[in-house]
Amino acid sequence: ITFLYEDNKKRIWAGSANRGISIYNPTTGTFSALKDPALQKITVSAIRMTPGGEIWIGSRQNGLLRYRESSHTFESVTADGQSGLSSNNIKYIFTDSKKRIWIASEEGLNLFNEKQQIFYNYNYDQADPNGLSNDDINFIFEDRSGALWIAMNNTGICRYSPNLTYFKNYDAQSNGSFLPSNIVWSFYEDDDGELLIGTENGLTIYNPRTRSSRIVNTENSPLSHNTIRHIHKDKAGFFWLASDGGGLIRFDKKTGRIKTYLNDPTDSTSLSNNRLRYIFPRDAGSLWVATLEGLNIFNFKANTFKLLQKSTSSKNSLSDDRILSIYQYRDGPLFIGTYNGLSLYNEKTNTFRNFHKDKDNPSSISSNIVISVLHRREDPEDVFWVGTSEGLNRFNLSTGEFKSFTTRDGLPNNIIYSIEEDRQGHLWMATNKGLSQMDVEAQHFRNFNLKDGLRNDEFSANASIALKNGQLWFGGVEGITAFTPEEIGINENVPPIAITSFSIYDKELPVDSILAVKPRIDLSYTDKFFKIQFAALEFTNPLKNRYKYKLEGFDSKWIDAGYNHSASYTNLDGGEYVFRVIASNNDGVWNEKGLEIPIYIKPPFWETVWFIGALISLVLLGIAFFVHLRLNAIKRQREELKEKVRERTAELLKRNVELKRSQAEQKRILHNVEEGFFLLDSGMKIQSAYSKSLETILEDEAIAERPIFDVLAGHIGEKEMDMTRDYLNMLFEDTLDEELIASLNPLNRIKTIFKNVDDTLTTKYLDFRFKRITEFDKISGIIATVSDVTEEHLLGIKLAETEAKSKKQMEWMLGILHIEPHMLIEFNESAHRELDYINTIMAGSDSTADYPRLSEQIARSLHLIKGNANLLNLEYFANMVHRIEEKSNKLCCRSPLSGSDFIPVFMDLDRLKKELNELGKLIERMARFSSDTSGNGKKQGKKNDLIHTLRNYADKIASEMGLRVHLKAQAFQTHNIPLKQLMVLKDIFIQLVRNSLSHGIEPPEERRERGKQETGTIEISVEKEADSMLFIRYTDDGRGLQYDKIKQKACTRTAHDNTELEKWSKPELAELIFEPGFTSKEKADMYSGRGMGMDLVRDRLKKYGGGIEVESKEGEYCTFIIKLSLTHRN
Repeated sequence: ITFLYEDNKKRIWAGSANRGISIYNPTTGTFSALKDPALQKITVSAIRMTPGGEIWIGSRQNGLLRYRESSHTFESVTADGQSGLSSNNIKYIFTDSKKRIWIASEEGLNLFNEKQQIFYNYNYDQADPNGLSNDDINFIFEDRSGALWIAMNNTGICRYSPNLTYFKNYDAQSNGSFLPSNIVWSFYEDDDGELLIGTENGLTIYNPRTRSSRIVNTENSPLSHNTIRHIHKDKAGFFWLASDGGGLIRFDKKTGRIKTYLNDPTDSTSLSNNRLRYIFPRDAGSLWVATLEGLNIFNFKANTFKLLQKSTSSKNSLSDDRILSIYQYRDGPLFIGTYNGLSLYNEKTNTFRNFHKDKDNPSSISSNIVISVLHRREDPEDVFWVGTSEGLNRFNLSTGEFKSFTTRDGLPNNIIYSIEEDRQGHLWMATNKGLSQMDVEAQHFRNFNLKDGLRNDEFSANASIALKNGQLWFGGVEGITAFTPEEIGINENVPPIAITSFSIYDKELPVDSILAVKPRIDLSYTDKFFKIQFAALEFTNPLKNRYKYKLEGFDSKWIDAGYNHSASYTNLDGGEYVFRVIASNNDGVWNEKGLEIPIYIKPPFWETVWFIGALISLVLLGIAFFVHLRLNAIKRQREELKEKVRERTAELLKRNVELKRSQAEQKRILHNVEEGFFLLDSGMKIQSAYSKSLETILEDEAIAERPIFDVLAGHIGEKEMDMTRDYLNMLFEDTLDEELIASLNPLNRIKTIFKNVDDTLTTKYLDFRFKRITEFDKISGIIATVSDVTEEHLLGIKLAETEAKSKKQMEWMLGILHIEPHMLIEFNESAHRELDYINTIMAGSDSTADYPRLSEQIARSLHLIKGNANLLNLEYFANMVHRIEEKSNKLCCRSPLSGSDFIPVFMDLDRLKKELNELGKLIERMARFSSDTSGNGKKQGKKNDLIHTLRNYADKIASEMGLRVHLKAQAFQTHNIPLKQLMVLKDIFIQLVRNSLSHGIEPPEERRERGKQETGTIEISVEKEADSMLFIRYTDDGRGLQYDKIKQKACTRTAHDNTELEKWSKPELAELIFEPGFTSKEKADMYSGRGMGMDLVRDRLKKYGGGIEVESKEGEYCTFIIKLSLTHRN
């Protein structure tokens, strides 16, 4: 006999090896033989009657026989045919409670499909941790919950629960997987049933019917980026892909053609950013495109993008440029989820209505990070569901109010990545800890995680779709989870409960054996710790079974143990207790009756009734004895108290006399101390005890009991008052170190204003000091002193001014020691002449004066003074004049201009004149020590020093500008040039050297590229002297005049237009450099850029009966021919 089976008629079927099957009928007590040639060739390994009445006979190595008893016919089913049977070696046949037929074989599990008459196979898959542990199966059993227990050969037991198979997981590692990556970002269901899936490694096009797929990524197509965050199909049939770094992609699924739209920094109509998050249809010819740098309106007919961004100047702009999602319900506003709030865009008014989290408003949105939005079919039109990083929100558009749902309400996690609605109107949320189903009407959540069959419980933002067949697909970081919500039932099995362990310390008791004999468990008071373990005998999803327990007599309410299935107790008092435990299955169906165990703890002898009674009697006797002793002690204490009262009264009289003497001494001190002394209480009021000097210093006699802020009001500014209030409040805070905050005292040498009787004002400098008063480790008040330090403060200011003046003169002396005295004298006299000239022209002006012209004349004089100061390296005066020059140049841009506008400039000029006077005094003292200060020697020295000084000046400017220059003047002899004309030439040369270095001489690297020497050359020579006229040639070998740049600047700064300038000759263009205010430099600096230099040169020469002409060759040289009369007087 190889197998025995009892059918529903109580008959026993006995299978054999190659000898058929014997059937025993217990009713008649007879055997009958089932013989057939097919049975003579097999070893029977399994027999089972099917729900249809057939007898299925499994064999070893020969497959399956289907026996129809009514017709006595056999049908052979083998693995070699079209049946789908996985193996011919049948080990067991089983029919479950759903009348499904299962066949265990040595090559997998088989499930018979009654309609198609084929078998579905379940085999071992190494990549599936929730599958079979191997293919060799010995036995199948079904428990009361409908779960199948499958006995494996050598690898234990596998449990198959139909209630945990509603989730289908797809990942990149499974056999035949259609995913190129486990990280899934987006879905789209096409009209032909194909699914387009955006992943981290490209786009997958999957056909669920044929299970075929193709992948489009950067390796096999022109796709610009593999990460596809969102997919949209337009009415023309094109798919639009939002990539995370590769811009907007248009994809033709039929032809495979791809067109990419990227950000172009030079094109304002291009995409604002290449990192996209969402695409939403706008109309037939445009899309909404969400990026991390704003919202784009893409007109794909014109191929242009229009950008909407956050504006700091408008509250009605987009709340944040980093956009996560876009949603629109019918013709309502456009919902835009961002990293900083929810924006509702009204395209008709081009305005945004923004919603942000407000901690003080419980009806505000729960988080500023808005990830997903959905309108539920059965909800009113103004109700939306908003997923955020801190929970789910029900949003009423009409009222603007939000109601939030978080983990406190049943969500598994507060991050809501996406929201979908099933056909029953339930909401499904993807979170960071699995999936959650919300029954909106009951506001109840049902959560699913790894324990329920999910491959992964962390999902991706907006990676979900509701398919037309009712399935929901969610993408995450470990693939896809797909399911049909209607197929997810509720496990109604009430779980039985069993005690699995009862231990005292680490010693386990045989609790079943004890309770079988006794009605309770008896413990001793020495058993100070015991632990009870229990289990719900429901194995659909045992990891989600929940428990509650209570020890009656100790616990006042049920203890929610969650998934924990043990309870521990320590140091319980003696007495009777009842331990109760209830449990639920994985779907929250509770066994409310539960299980209970009576427990008795034997108390120690000192807790017994007889011991307590004896103890009470002893205590009562002790109390009586104590009362007797206490009454005698009270009598003695009364006598002692009378004696102490007499002594205390005498002591108080003595202290009263001492107190009056102390008060008198305190009064004398307060009336004679020079400093202001007072006390502040915690209310910042000045106490009645203060020094008489305080009234004199603060010029106020009504001080007592007034807040210090009232006393100081009107004497210090509002800012200082606020700082004083903050500082004094900090002094009353125990947590702040007094020495640490002492530097924050705003009344340290504070400037105060007091009004005199005659309404004049007096300024005082007062110095306040504060010290805490501490009593019993608490701050009770502040001691304050105030001193009048006005004289000391003013003396310090005067001393500082004197020191500054001495320091300045010392700096001047060190700076001018290298300069010849006669050159300093000439500089001082020249500067005074220019300042006198400015005073003269302004003194003769009236309301009808040409102030813009006067402003230009002032600028010229200042330009001359600054040039002479730079020539002698007098940086102090050069910088001072440069600042005045900048202030003066700003007047040229002001319109209209009046005489009062020049007041600030004249104040600075007055300070300049005083400084020049100081310099003059210093020069006079230095001149006394100069031996060469007379007659011809002085004149000759001036002439010889000019070229030397110009060289130094050129070297200084060139060094600052990063240039190299050599000034040649061998052909420039000064002995025949009068001193006054020589000084004119000095001013001319200063401007020309500036001009050469600012516009002409190139940097060394540029000169090297042009084939020139790295060091530029400036050459000054006397061409001829004729008819009392001097002709001087000034040449530099730099860039020459840049005529294109002159024309460009002339168009913007003069009245000439470009058409006119194009007709001009180069000499005509060269004349522009002498026009007032003309410069080719973009920005003025210390040496050039104000348009004064060349104008000043021509004007200066004209006054001395001379002139200037220019010759230039671009890229090679620039030459100025200077004509100067030797006899003309200005």
